[in-house]
Amino acid sequence: MPLISQPIILTANLSQLENGDVLSRAADRLAGAGIRIDRSGNRLAFKTPPMQSNRDNPLFYLGQGTISVAGRGTVELTADLTGARRLQKFILVFPAVLGLFLAGGFLTLGMPKGALIGLLSVAPWVVIAPLMSKKFQRCAVEAAETFLHNLGQS
Repeated sequence: MPLISQPIILTANLSQLENGDVLSRAADRLAGAGIRIDRSGNRLAFKTPPMQSNRDNPLFYLGQGTISVAGRGTVELTADLTGARRLQKFILVFPAVLGLFLAGGFLTLGMPKGALIGLLSVAPWVVIAPLMSKKFQRCAVEAAETFLHNLGQS
């Protein structure tokens, strides 16, 4: 299963707002969520805190990226999805390491049947991990789309 490797790039037309208003709203909403921002001209760079669980703010899936305004109200959001990728790596690595640890522990104790049970206990993750991985990527895109949509709301 491939890890998320491509950044997302979304555009929205918020022509009802002035360029400065779009970036001010974006900066206020990102800062309110605890995301570090750096504004320069018609560009806003952001970096989210590390994602610890899927219960964190959905914007944390985005990782780091930029919001830029080109022309009147055309907003582009680019994000590298660092938060989603971090969770993705965890759900791929942790079950495998846990299974090997359990199997090794049972083998050390001279219990080969226990080692087999240890490996079989993590076997469902072969199916679960790819499903969760796709969900993380989908949540990241939905968070970015919702963020852009909400910028246009008063």
